[in-house]
Amino acid sequence: MQLREQGLIKRWYTERHFGFIGRTGEQDLFFHLSDVVFRGDEVVQEGRRVEFAVTADQLGRPRASGVGLL
Repeated sequence: MQLREQGLIKRWYTERHFGFIGRTGEQDLFFHLSDVVFRGDEVVQEGRRVEFAVTADQLGRPRASGVGLL
Protein backbone atom coordinates (compact mmCIF):
# COMPACT_ATOMS: atom_id res chain seq x y z
CA MET A 1 0.00 0.00 0.00
CA GLN A 2 1.33 3.44 -0.93
CA LEU A 3 1.69 6.18 1.64
CA ARG A 4 -0.99 8.86 1.22
CA GLU A 5 -0.17 12.57 1.47
CA GLN A 6 -2.33 15.68 1.67
CA GLY A 7 -2.08 19.03 -0.07
CA LEU A 8 -4.03 21.78 -1.84
CA ILE A 9 -4.83 22.16 -5.51
CA LYS A 10 -2.59 25.12 -6.29
CA ARG A 11 -3.38 25.48 -10.01
CA TRP A 12 -6.13 23.90 -12.12
CA TYR A 13 -6.48 24.29 -15.90
CA THR A 14 -10.08 23.27 -16.67
CA GLU A 15 -9.73 23.33 -20.48
CA ARG A 16 -6.58 21.16 -20.38
CA HIS A 17 -7.79 18.81 -17.58
CA PHE A 18 -4.63 19.02 -15.46
CA GLY A 19 -3.23 20.91 -12.52
CA PHE A 20 -0.69 21.02 -9.74
CA ILE A 21 -0.95 20.11 -6.06
CA GLY A 22 1.01 22.16 -3.54
CA ARG A 23 2.69 20.36 -0.64
CA THR A 24 4.33 21.89 2.43
CA GLY A 25 8.11 21.81 2.07
CA GLU A 26 8.02 19.79 -1.18
CA GLN A 27 7.80 20.54 -4.91
CA ASP A 28 4.36 20.86 -6.52
CA LEU A 29 3.01 17.69 -8.13
CA PHE A 30 1.38 17.37 -11.53
CA PHE A 31 -1.97 15.55 -11.76
CA HIS A 32 -4.46 14.88 -14.55
CA LEU A 33 -8.24 14.70 -14.28
CA SER A 34 -7.98 10.94 -14.93
CA ASP A 35 -5.99 10.67 -11.63
CA VAL A 36 -8.96 11.99 -9.60
CA VAL A 37 -11.21 9.52 -7.77
CA PHE A 38 -14.64 11.18 -7.58
CA ARG A 39 -17.20 10.38 -4.89
CA GLY A 40 -20.49 11.95 -5.94
CA ASP A 41 -20.83 15.42 -7.48
CA GLU A 42 -17.40 16.72 -6.46
CA VAL A 43 -15.67 19.47 -8.44
CA VAL A 44 -11.95 19.96 -9.02
CA GLN A 45 -11.01 23.56 -8.20
CA GLU A 46 -8.10 25.61 -6.90
CA GLY A 47 -7.80 25.73 -3.11
CA ARG A 48 -9.47 22.33 -2.63
CA ARG A 49 -7.81 19.96 -0.12
CA VAL A 50 -6.84 16.60 -1.55
CA GLU A 51 -5.14 13.37 -0.58
CA PHE A 52 -3.01 11.39 -3.01
CA ALA A 53 -0.18 8.94 -3.56
CA VAL A 54 3.11 10.03 -5.14
CA THR A 55 4.07 7.93 -8.17
CA ALA A 56 6.33 8.46 -11.18
CA ASP A 57 5.39 9.25 -14.77
CA GLN A 58 6.92 7.49 -17.80
CA LEU A 59 10.02 9.70 -17.55
CA GLY A 60 10.47 9.07 -13.82
CA ARG A 61 9.17 12.47 -12.69
CA PRO A 62 7.01 12.51 -9.54
CA ARG A 63 3.26 12.98 -9.98
CA ALA A 64 0.10 12.54 -7.93
CA SER A 65 -2.20 9.58 -8.48
CA GLY A 66 -5.35 8.32 -6.80
CA VAL A 67 -6.27 11.92 -5.98
CA GLY A 68 -9.20 12.10 -3.58
CA LEU A 69 -11.02 15.36 -2.88
CA LEU A 70 -11.46 16.17 0.82
